[in-house]
Amino acid sequence: MDITQIFEAKVKANVDNPLKNCVKNVSAAKHRYDSYAKPDGTFALQLDPYFGTAMVVAANREGETVAQDMKDFLTFVDEEDFLE
Repeated sequence: MDITQIFEAKVKANVDNPLKNCVKNVSAAKHRYDSYAKPDGTFALQLDPYFGTAMVVAANREGETVAQDMKDFLTFVDEEDFLE
């Protein structure tokens, strides 16, 4: 399963997520202003899927660069600090 599929599954599994039927990936379209104008709000609404995806990738791809990137993300971003 690739990272996009993991993220999409986490979004759909999050029943309290108001964007679960809208957001399928985190790619940005360079021609769309909204892709770059509102990323913080989208991130805040998608905290559980982001953290869940990072944990799955970090655990299942041990030894790969992407696993270390996810571990760095989880170390850097703390949900409580982000919401303050």
